[in-house]
Amino acid sequence: MQNYICLLRSVNVSGANIIKMTELKAFFETLGFQNVMTYIQSGNVIFNAEEKPSASFLAKKIQEKFQTKNVAVVLKTPEAMEAVIRENPFSDQPDFTTKKLYVYYLESIPDDERVAELSNFSFENEFFHIRNDIIYVYYDTNRGRAKLSNAFFEKKLGVRATARNWNTTNKLLLLAVD
Repeated sequence: MQNYICLLRSVNVSGANIIKMTELKAFFETLGFQNVMTYIQSGNVIFNAEEKPSASFLAKKIQEKFQTKNVAVVLKTPEAMEAVIRENPFSDQPDFTTKKLYVYYLESIPDDERVAELSNFSFENEFFHIRNDIIYVYYDTNRGRAKLSNAFFEKKLGVRATARNWNTTNKLLLLAVD
């Protein structure tokens, strides 16, 4: 039995794709997953499964059940989430604070050419680092006004993404290994 962390994109954001977490938990249980729990309202589900489910299968089933649009699913194992935390490229920066760090989880690894093109972009007080299907973003500015956003990365990389702050990333790992 393997633990999985499921990150949903576009759930309970700006009044769209509203899903109650109790209903989402119950739905995952009907799919046969065990020890299902949710964390906060942004679409985080932790569960056990005999085999890794397909992210596209989960996205389709969620869309059918909850009548959602543009919901993407990213699945991580606790080991993969540990690597995300361990490989944080900003932790040794002067004046580093976790409140300014976000992780963008990509649906798949983007094309090398698109990643190379993205490296040409830089914005004052916004820093990013791409590692495979993960983007670390450090906002030394107000994130709400930042240019580095989910929409920016999706457009430039051609891959859907969902973001979590650093504290949520760490909490999801703790829940998945308990």
